[in-house]
Amino acid sequence: MTRGKPAPLMVAPFRLDSLREPPGERSQPGRGARRRGASSRRRRRRRRRVLVPLLVLAVMVAAGAFVWVRLRAAAPAPVVSSALPAAAPVSAQTVPLPWPATGQGAVAIPAVGVAAASGPEKPVPVASLTKLMTAYVILRDHPLVPGEAGPSVAVTQADVDDFNHDTVSDDSNAQVTVGEELTEQQLL
Repeated sequence: MTRGKPAPLMVAPFRLDSLREPPGERSQPGRGARRRGASSRRRRRRRRRVLVPLLVLAVMVAAGAFVWVRLRAAAPAPVVSSALPAAAPVSAQTVPLPWPATGQGAVAIPAVGVAAASGPEKPVPVASLTKLMTAYVILRDHPLVPGEAGPSVAVTQADVDDFNHDTVSDDSNAQVTVGEELTEQQLL
């Protein structure tokens, strides 16, 4: 060895197939045995290359068929059952109600009918919601003192014309004449 020159590398010869097989399971030494072992390994690899994709494809087809069958199946019929009993006992307790001094009032229960009414007045249909809201707004803006009729309003020709129009249109109305004086309580 001379100074300045590196020593040449020495590599020991080795065989690739010796790395793949455990030393005790090696086939018979010789050229034919090595060729047979290598070709059988190649055949196994080729089989795996073909069988693995076929197996994956078969699993995918089976999963797709399962999903298709489940999606095409009819939905089961719904089952409805009551969570509450058909009837519930209610105590028959009478409650005093604050009935109006004038006019009339009633309490109705749809399943039973009229349960209670104020006085001997004859039942009449309830006014429409628009009329009730109009009365509410009038009373809110111009409240009546108990026992008083409120301010008076003079009927004009426009009010009479409205009455005539409503009569022809078959709308609900009350007959009025020009110059007639009506109190707030009468109008309500």
